[in-house]
Amino acid sequence: MSIGIIAGWALVVLGLSYYARRRIGAARWRKLHRFTSVAWIAAIAHALGEGTDAGLTWFVVAIGVTGLPAAALLALRVSGRRPATRRPAPSTAAERARARAEARAMAR
Repeated sequence: MSIGIIAGWALVVLGLSYYARRRIGAARWRKLHRFTSVAWIAAIAHALGEGTDAGLTWFVVAIGVTGLPAAALLALRVSGRRPATRRPAPSTAAERARARAEARAMAR
């Protein structure tokens, strides 16, 4: 029970810390923000272990639907791999010509 209470309050504090970023500094906020996943995992553990609906199918499905994508993103973040990012579309004719030349050069 206490894990759920601590996780709940931690998520509230960490969520509200967004509004204090300017006061505490972006670097400190990012370090603090890393604990969000720990609090979230503790909240999931509490829900599965202490909740009265923990064994019901609809509850397990709801946890899976929300938890699996978040767990996959957390694993991607921890592994250090970054998804491929696309460059923004060129806006001027010169940029478009340069992009076509680069694409032709890479195709060779």
